[in-house]
Amino acid sequence: MAGEWISASHDVCHFVMRLPDLDPSGGPLRIKEVLIDYDGPQFFVTHNDGGSRFLGLHTLSPPNSDNWLYVRVSANRISRIISGKVSIRDAFSNPEFGNIALQQLYAGADFESVEELTWHPSNEIGDDYLPDVDSYLQAPDLVSPKNQLAVSRSSQPIQAVVRRANTPMWEFDPAVVDILRAAKTPAHIAATMTRRSVIDLAFSISKNRTDFPVRSLSAVLGVTQSLIDSLAIDSIDSSNRGPISSSVRGRTALDAVAAFPSSFGIRLETNQGDMADHGPIETALQRLAQLLGAINDSASMQMALKGISKRAQNHFKAFSKALALGKAELKLETAYPGQDSTTRIVISTKDIAWLTKFLDHEVNAIERNFQFKGRLLGVSLRSKFFLLQGEDGNEISGRITKECLSKINEKRINVEHIADILELTEVSEATGEESHKYYLTGIDEVE
Repeated sequence: MAGEWISASHDVCHFVMRLPDLDPSGGPLRIKEVLIDYDGPQFFVTHNDGGSRFLGLHTLSPPNSDNWLYVRVSANRISRIISGKVSIRDAFSNPEFGNIALQQLYAGADFESVEELTWHPSNEIGDDYLPDVDSYLQAPDLVSPKNQLAVSRSSQPIQAVVRRANTPMWEFDPAVVDILRAAKTPAHIAATMTRRSVIDLAFSISKNRTDFPVRSLSAVLGVTQSLIDSLAIDSIDSSNRGPISSSVRGRTALDAVAAFPSSFGIRLETNQGDMADHGPIETALQRLAQLLGAINDSASMQMALKGISKRAQNHFKAFSKALALGKAELKLETAYPGQDSTTRIVISTKDIAWLTKFLDHEVNAIERNFQFKGRLLGVSLRSKFFLLQGEDGNEISGRITKECLSKINEKRINVEHIADILELTEVSEATGEESHKYYLTGIDEVE
């Protein structure tokens, strides 16, 4: 069939575009609409008298050749491509009606134009032949009802780009992110309205990154909860031994209630409203602000640490290490019911590095010495292991100190003893959970 327009020129051969014979029953193809034009049509819609429609795309072409892809489409698919609801890549990688035609035009032995037409399943078309994953005729419309307020404040058009093929993952233009972040309800207003304390965590890795490691997020959320529990405990329970009571946890438990645009931003609120003034969560947030405000000042940090329990110090240490794991700047905003303004603190990666190093030097594991009365059930001098069982059935086990090894060698198994125990409590930087290690420092048989 005679060509309709010149497609390309090369030093050796001058190619003339030939629309291939794709549907003999419908007659010859004709270009109906040119969608992309650059030195001639590059992406277009064709049709024939039988009603068949095809998309044609000028694709990767080696020297002295021209390659074209054709795929049969419906009128609805064409409309969705033109409106930006379907990418150009998807039109060919996910065809509606079976295979894709590859038309190759190249120079023969005598420099005459040679045409080859082959049909292929979509998964056999090389990735180099297909358009980029973010190729759209126009940017998709992301405006949704819940964002109408933020969008209406923008003086620039809203645009977004799909970064991953076949995945509903939208990444907003930075200007839109700023608008949406600004439209977020301030923490102190939300706290006053809901009677629940609020903590906003926003992580920022870099201007070119919009993600945050899942392991880091999980660690930070876990240690944040345990840190708040430990900072609040002194206002309810003066004891720092044993598990934190349910009465404390019930009033300091945090829920993740919303996410907002950032590298990763998340709002936490207390699970229960607190109608009383000066509640435990308020005490915890005030102490947290004092601690974070003392970063980079050794004297101020030492004073702030003296104002909290040894347990809370260890949870704060775990918090700093969880932040260091994420390698991100943290913007922290807190508020409790009745507060007039939001407390805002920005902690850079350098701040976090300083804090982690300082706490490693200043804060040690929690130590407690106590006596335990029970039967000596097991001893291993080789592994320095001991096992005791109390009258209530509770067991305690751990390591035997060097000083106690020779003494325990003389003791009888299954006989009641009074043991001197050193307990070390450590806090996991990955979960915020407390773990206990026990060391036998002395033991005497009960007379």
